[in-house]
Amino acid sequence: MSSPTISRWGRHPLLISYASVHLGISLLWAGEELLCLYIMIRFLALPSGLAGGLFLASALANAVCDGLVGRAIIRFAWLRRAMPWLACLAILVASAGFAALPLLAPRNPWSAMLFLLVFRLGYSVADVPHNGLTRHLAARGADLMAARVRAIGSAVATLAIAFVAALIQAGTGSDPHRAAMLVGCVALTALALMTPLPFLLRGDSLHIEQPETDLAPRWSPAVWRFCAATMLGIAPIAATAQALLHIDVVKGVLGPLALLVATVARLGAIWLWSPVARRIGSRQALGWAYVVCGITALLLPWTKSMGNAVTLLLAWFGLGSGGVAFLSWAVLTDAIKRDGQSGAARFTAAFSVYTMATKIALGLAALLVGIWLSSIGVSTHADPHQFLMFGLFVMLACSLAGVAIAREPAHARSGGFRDA
Repeated sequence: MSSPTISRWGRHPLLISYASVHLGISLLWAGEELLCLYIMIRFLALPSGLAGGLFLASALANAVCDGLVGRAIIRFAWLRRAMPWLACLAILVASAGFAALPLLAPRNPWSAMLFLLVFRLGYSVADVPHNGLTRHLAARGADLMAARVRAIGSAVATLAIAFVAALIQAGTGSDPHRAAMLVGCVALTALALMTPLPFLLRGDSLHIEQPETDLAPRWSPAVWRFCAATMLGIAPIAATAQALLHIDVVKGVLGPLALLVATVARLGAIWLWSPVARRIGSRQALGWAYVVCGITALLLPWTKSMGNAVTLLLAWFGLGSGGVAFLSWAVLTDAIKRDGQSGAARFTAAFSVYTMATKIALGLAALLVGIWLSSIGVSTHADPHQFLMFGLFVMLACSLAGVAIAREPAHARSGGFRDA
């Protein structure tokens, strides 16, 4: 039976609007993930370890905010009614906070922390209800379609940010104005793309859902197991992606384009991993995607000796990280269903648990990169050989995460992807 909301909105308008919002949210997410640490180190002249610590602190605050917003959505009916208007304010605050970062006073960690917190708070208030809208895309068992919409939006956003990162890296000196102009364009684009969010939330059943009589927290074992493994795997993958901005992967023009090459391959990963997931199961495919990322990090120290063939290694990393991003959403949706979180508010809150885990993982990734850069005594243009011990750690963590996700108990294992 079709979801009433899907029937009322129509499937294609919902998909187009949701895809637009997700692309805008993903632009801010990818920009924060890949650029904030680099901006703090290069343009704000903060020590690498301190910059990583600030990033981690803001990520932890963002994670806590996700949990609080998810819980408040369950508990307070007035908040559900006000969510369209709060989301409108939130996307303005998040976009402004992201755009202002390169223009902050150098060597001032307090202003950097303040603007990171402003960005994170606005982002969280917009992101949690936006994730809850995924319920409509999965309402007919269309887990693969929902994952594909999210994965394409995330990959396109990461591709755009990788291009911006290459332009920023290509600049000389520490003048922040060129970076501010590029980051500002990203923020304005994201803001424009996110404008349908208040209207989507206005038409969502979350807006009219009656308060629950049972407000007690529900234990969600499948979601928590998956989120714990995700934290273990996402942190080293994100650290590797962030480290690419600080490593001279190969001499010549390809150097600043390393992240861009990996991101182009990440977009193609969506179509590569779909048949794999159908054949061996979504969890098993996700486990192998983690292993692919780990292998990349293990080989990264020898990139200078590979010549132009290093593009194949970077593409390999893009395929692995793209597979992780794509498959994680489908496995998460399945875990939420197994835990019985079917109501609009409960489903949205369950998604907030996952975003909490990923944001903590990204904060840990920035801290790891900051500590690594401090330990080798450089901030940019690091030699790839100095990544050896870090690469071994990434390989071990990714392998453990992959095994933990793939070895779900047989009675809880999903039958793979279902498409609409």
